[in-house]
Amino acid sequence: MNEIDLFLNLSDQIKAERNASKIHFDCIVVDAHNDTMMKVVDPQTGLPKINIGEDTNFQIDISKAQVGGLDVAYFAAFSDYEGSDDTSTIKANSKVLAILNALYWTVKNNSDTITIATSVREIKEAVFDRKIVAVPTIEGAYALEERNAIELLNQYYDLGVRAVGYVWNSPNALGAGTTGQIDMGLTELGYEVTKEMNRLGIIIDVSHMNEKTFWDVIKASEAPIIASHSCVYSLRNHVRNLTDEQIIALAGIGGVINLNYWREILGDTKDGIDIKKLIDHIDYVVGLVGIDYVGLGSDFDGATMPDDIQSAEDLPNITLELVKRGYSKSDIEKILGLNNLRVMEEVQKIAEKSLSNVDRLVITSYIEMGEIIQDATPLFTAQVKKKDSYADELSFRVIVDGIAYEPEFNGKTGVLSLQLKESLLAANFHVVTFEGKSTSGKITRETRIFYVQ
Repeated sequence: MNEIDLFLNLSDQIKAERNASKIHFDCIVVDAHNDTMMKVVDPQTGLPKINIGEDTNFQIDISKAQVGGLDVAYFAAFSDYEGSDDTSTIKANSKVLAILNALYWTVKNNSDTITIATSVREIKEAVFDRKIVAVPTIEGAYALEERNAIELLNQYYDLGVRAVGYVWNSPNALGAGTTGQIDMGLTELGYEVTKEMNRLGIIIDVSHMNEKTFWDVIKASEAPIIASHSCVYSLRNHVRNLTDEQIIALAGIGGVINLNYWREILGDTKDGIDIKKLIDHIDYVVGLVGIDYVGLGSDFDGATMPDDIQSAEDLPNITLELVKRGYSKSDIEKILGLNNLRVMEEVQKIAEKSLSNVDRLVITSYIEMGEIIQDATPLFTAQVKKKDSYADELSFRVIVDGIAYEPEFNGKTGVLSLQLKESLLAANFHVVTFEGKSTSGKITRETRIFYVQ
């Protein structure tokens, strides 16, 4: 190759990189799964410890997200069975709440650069304001059991959770994971939770499910679902990947498979794993079901990454490879984020029919988010205020960790209170909800995470 040809090739490469960079930073980039908040918490206490607003060795922190153009990150609260005794679900709930609390703490300490959003409208507004958007999610619903599942799921919704993966690997009260019994699918409680997820507008995440549970969810859900971090079984024979039939079914109900960057499920690691392998999986899904059903779910801070995508800073490399393979700007916009935003919007449209709030009733908890308290049998109190002339009669509940109680209400002072009798010492983190319901059926709620020391 002579010098002129070399110059022309270099010039074309520079143009391609500039074009890819412009496309990338013009898009809303959504990552449907990361485990970063697990690293924020102190492993001994569960309390938040590391501020990602500062430089870290994590694969996601605020600076890396800004450099890499990451706009929306689904921050997962992970749990599995915490032992086999009667407190396992209590401990799982505590672990989920610890990670959700860490996210609220992170936002509080970096409010100028990151915010929590729970709808597409809120996401777009925050991106317009140049803030990174955090969407709370759950990976492994091991806190849910017969006695608490529906109420606790509603409390998670109050805390902003907008996607839930039922299982990690081991089976639980909802269904079976990839290391569970192959003949176990969605349980009776799992069907109830699926219905409630649809009602609330929480996205169902099928990553980590075994095939039977997956197919049961596909049939049961009335809303689109996602795989938050999976890859293609036909390209890499791995239990965590989805078969062609599963991908076709996912697309058939308007869902999205978000491709995982984990080296192990992209290809044979002996061959070396780079972004080209990830784009091979994207190519395969697009060829199988079309451009509208594929997205990205990094598994940052939870898995070993490809050679050329070591952190969120490297996300533009994905767009560059997509440009090189001939994807149009509109196609890239869908892959990077719009497909996932569409699913969120469609799931929440279905839910809007049954959700309502009391706009003339305000309940203010005396417990702050993440507050540390010393009493294992606390007195819960909240102030109730009626706006204007509110004629409807009200009934109240206080829900603690998914268990509902009938509180006392002083109509003169407007104070709602519950003296808990059961000890909360089995775990550190808990969640309390103060709820008011009118005779017309409208509901207002105030929910807080707290820590028992």
